[in-house]
Amino acid sequence: MVGVNAATLAGNETDKLALLAIKAMIIQDPLNITSSWNESLHFCHWQGVSCSTRHERVTQLNLSSQKLSGYISTSIGNLSFLRTFDLSNNSFQGEIPNEIIHLFRLETLVLANNSLRGQIPSNISNCRNLRIFKVSRNKFTGKIPFGLSYLSKLVQLDLDSNNLEGNIPHSLGNISSLEVLRLGSNYLEGHVPPSLGQLKNLVTLIISLNNLSGEIPESMYNLSCLRVTSFSCNGFEGRLPLNIGLTLPNTEVFLVAANNFSGSIPISFSNASNLWRLELSRNKFSGGVPPIFKNLKKLTWLRIDINDLGTGKANDLSFIDSLTNCSILRVLYLDECNFGGELPTSMVNLSLQLQIFSVESNKLSGCIPHDIGNLINLNALNLHRNQLVGTIPTTIGKLYKLQEAGFGSNELSGQIPSTFGNLTLLRRLWLEENNFQGSIPSSLGNCQNLELLHLYGNFLNGTIPREVIGLKYLSLSLNLSRNNLSGSLPSEVGKMKFLVELDLSQNQLSGNIPNSLGDCINLVCLYIDHNSFEGEIPKSLSLLKVIEVMDLSHNNLFGHIPKDFANLTFLGKLNLSFNDLDGEVPVTGVFSNISAISIAGNEKLCGGIPEINSNANLKATNGFSNANLIGVGSFGSVYKGNLESNQASVAVKVFNLERRGASKSFMAECETLRNTRHRNLVRIVTACSSVDYQGNDFMALVYEFMPNGSLENWLHPQSGSEGRGKLTLLQKLNIVIDVASALDYLHNQIDMPIIHCDLKPSNILLDQDMAALIGDFGLSKIIVEDDDIEASNNSTSTIGIKGTIGYAAPEYGMGSEVSSRGDMYSFGILLLEIFTGKRPTDDSFIDGMNLNLFVKMALPERVMEIVDHDILLEVEEEKEASSSNHHNEPGQTRREKLIECLISILTIGVKCSEELPSNRIQIHEACKQLLKFKGTMLSLELLSCNQN
Repeated sequence: MVGVNAATLAGNETDKLALLAIKAMIIQDPLNITSSWNESLHFCHWQGVSCSTRHERVTQLNLSSQKLSGYISTSIGNLSFLRTFDLSNNSFQGEIPNEIIHLFRLETLVLANNSLRGQIPSNISNCRNLRIFKVSRNKFTGKIPFGLSYLSKLVQLDLDSNNLEGNIPHSLGNISSLEVLRLGSNYLEGHVPPSLGQLKNLVTLIISLNNLSGEIPESMYNLSCLRVTSFSCNGFEGRLPLNIGLTLPNTEVFLVAANNFSGSIPISFSNASNLWRLELSRNKFSGGVPPIFKNLKKLTWLRIDINDLGTGKANDLSFIDSLTNCSILRVLYLDECNFGGELPTSMVNLSLQLQIFSVESNKLSGCIPHDIGNLINLNALNLHRNQLVGTIPTTIGKLYKLQEAGFGSNELSGQIPSTFGNLTLLRRLWLEENNFQGSIPSSLGNCQNLELLHLYGNFLNGTIPREVIGLKYLSLSLNLSRNNLSGSLPSEVGKMKFLVELDLSQNQLSGNIPNSLGDCINLVCLYIDHNSFEGEIPKSLSLLKVIEVMDLSHNNLFGHIPKDFANLTFLGKLNLSFNDLDGEVPVTGVFSNISAISIAGNEKLCGGIPEINSNANLKATNGFSNANLIGVGSFGSVYKGNLESNQASVAVKVFNLERRGASKSFMAECETLRNTRHRNLVRIVTACSSVDYQGNDFMALVYEFMPNGSLENWLHPQSGSEGRGKLTLLQKLNIVIDVASALDYLHNQIDMPIIHCDLKPSNILLDQDMAALIGDFGLSKIIVEDDDIEASNNSTSTIGIKGTIGYAAPEYGMGSEVSSRGDMYSFGILLLEIFTGKRPTDDSFIDGMNLNLFVKMALPERVMEIVDHDILLEVEEEKEASSSNHHNEPGQTRREKLIECLISILTIGVKCSEELPSNRIQIHEACKQLLKFKGTMLSLELLSCNQN
């Protein structure tokens, strides 16, 4: 008995010391959770600690959600009686100590939502009693440990939201007790192992947001206990089984969005009576939507948007009749499905719980049903970009909970209903690009929560209501341009202190610009051009400290240019042209850059910086002779020329200002290039923005001439064009590294990051040493903060920057904002094109195939089948060389290493060009890896020289 007591006491002391060691590794404890961990209390009474009553040994340590930070002590392994260990929802960092494997009694290990990193211990299987293992939302790397499959009692395995890579181990199918398997939001690749179909007790399966591909094994659709299934945001393909609703009768959540599934929507879904959330969006489903919803009484959330379900003709939305039986439906997305016909009147009988109804970007015609006001709980109604006609029913005023209403880009007419004024919760209202007439209803002033109001591109007349122009919470955008509005700009405009964009251009507004406009201190973009404003430019506009674009052109303004405009640090485009201004033009700030200002048509102005005479550029290129034409782009032509002063060769890009967007392209390129200095960016000699001898606007940019032309001409030489030699494997790698270095500079090494938005071979120029320089910044965007977005990518923009088909990131086509991850997609495609010789728009890419998938499917075993002909010859020459010398083994090793490098380089291209932005690696990581492979290849070159 004495021996037992002694052992117990020794064990107690071990537990106490282990807890104190754990406390010592906690760096921050703002809630003072561990303040009770001292000698005044027995350790079994310390907060978060639970002990067994018999031996007083620690069995539970629960410090969840206590705002703790620090590291997990290795002494955790000394709590040998521990059954529950929970540190979730804190800020612990570092690795899981390997000593945790000594806890053979451990049943629950929960470390979710911290900042832990490193690899999951491979011998975690020593914790043989583990039932719950949750480490989601951390920064773990490496592969899923094979040892997990030996945890025969495991019920929940949650590795979600980490940086895990590799394949899903087929051995996981051996854990017959498993009920919850969460592997989403990682970098897993390969196919889903059919062995997972053995998990007959599985209730929840989440493998979304990975790089998985192939078809889902048929056995997965026979797991009859499954209630939650998420395959979204991968590269899965194939068809859903026609009997899916019969084999998965208990399914409640079924998510397969953002994949490459095809075929029809199975009618058997009608048998899944417990289904409450169904997401099939962003796939290739076709064949219409069957009327399967009559029996789905629990359906709450339905997304089938961005598929090819419609015919573009009548009755495509007839399935809505069956949806009227879903009495608790809250979310319904039907966007971009090629649906035609009229909006069925039955839509007004949808669930009274409906909060979101969206049918954006279809081919719907006819009128908006009169009783739309029946859907009294709608928060968002989106009918954008269709062919709807008629008026907006006045019953819209019954939707008191409406926060977003989108009617833009239709053919609606009549007056804007004054009943919009009843919608006091309204935050965003889009009515642009229609045929609305009459005046702007002053009742919109009741919508005190409005952040965005777009009425541009209509036939509205009358004055701007004071009640509307004075909405103090308008913060995103007020755009009333391209109407017939008249009268003065009310002084109430100054109440919009949070407004970022104000566009009143192309109206018939008159009178003075009110001084109160200077109170809109958050304005970034101000467009009041093409009106009849008169008087002097208010000095108060100098108070707009964050303004970037100001266009006051084509008015009747007179007097001096306010000198304080030169102090507006962020002002990158100032257009004062075609007014009646006089006096001296300042020479500092924005006025120091001829490409940033436009003052044409003000004959009384004088001074300013010496303007570049456009005649000098007509002369340098021999009058822009076709003999000197070296390229034609979207917005103009490029000519080779020589400067008279030093006879240096230059390339002169002359903008075709009749092309829509050419002027903006010129300004964007000037703004970007004046703020950047990098060896791999084209260097601008000068810029010209003036009026030619015929009185027409003239814009041109003069660059250093690149004697080796564009990368496009090297990769895809045209018959009859100037011949180019072959690029060696090392040259191609150098070009890719040059481009990566320039992108790293643009994204990460300057105060305001720059997104190029149009990376492609024709915009990569090669100098005399074959160094690559990025050119053509006509679509670039300067951002104050990184615009990167995660996972769902739902943020939208009206910027309209799309880039070039094949190279533009897929999310741009869905309205997402430009971001550095968009450039990463273009860079990845460019890399793959350089090493495979295939354009992303190759005719062979059909039925969902693209350049990323083409390469991904070939790696690693078939890499030599997809590289371009020149690389293939270069590598095969190594094989021949190795067989003809006396150093046969080193020669073989060099060839094998070349192939390994190729696999690694192409893998980087694949990772950069993943469809989901959050799955793409960052440019600094790509740059680091590419430089590593260059080192390997240089060492191989040295080895070859030594052998010869």
